Amino acid sequence: MTMSEYGVDRRMVPPVAISMVLGAWLIVLEGASERGLLMVVLLLPFYYLGLEILVRKISLDSQGITVRKLLRSVHMRWSDVTSLDAIQARNKLYIILQTEEGRPTLITNTISPFVELGQNLLENVPQDKIAQGTREMLSAPPSKLGPLIQAWIICAVLGGIIIGKFLGLE
Repeated sequence: MTMSEYGVDRRMVPPVAISMVLGAWLIVLEGASERGLLMVVLLLPFYYLGLEILVRKISLDSQGITVRKLLRSVHMRWSDVTSLDAIQARNKLYIILQTEEGRPTLITNTISPFVELGQNLLENVPQDKIAQGTREMLSAPPSKLGPLIQAWIICAVLGGIIIGKFLGLE
């Protein structure tokens, strides 16, 4: 098997990056004040999540799977995988990989191309470790537009706040 890399759906990158820039601009506009400090505190989790989205990568090779996130990475050899399962909650589909010694690793359908990732997992995980119904779920994942729409809404809200500041609205 050749190495395959997967990342967040590329459509998510522009609104996340724009939101992060707008958030930074808002902090600069607030300046060194109590509101500026409050803005920093409120936006820190947002920045962590944004960076997590932008740097998330999944690599598959003949040895196993590596899931890289912000400040952490998990590698599982194919032979160490004890369970491959999937669960769907509305339009969100989770792939759940379990090993003997580690916590479960979750992969959502915000990763692209998700169908290809699912097929590669099904081909490489030992067949007796694949839960019933997983093949069907991974072959036809639901459309995932919710996070994309939410990211653009955040851009609009932050942009509106900045425009309001320029118009003198407090």
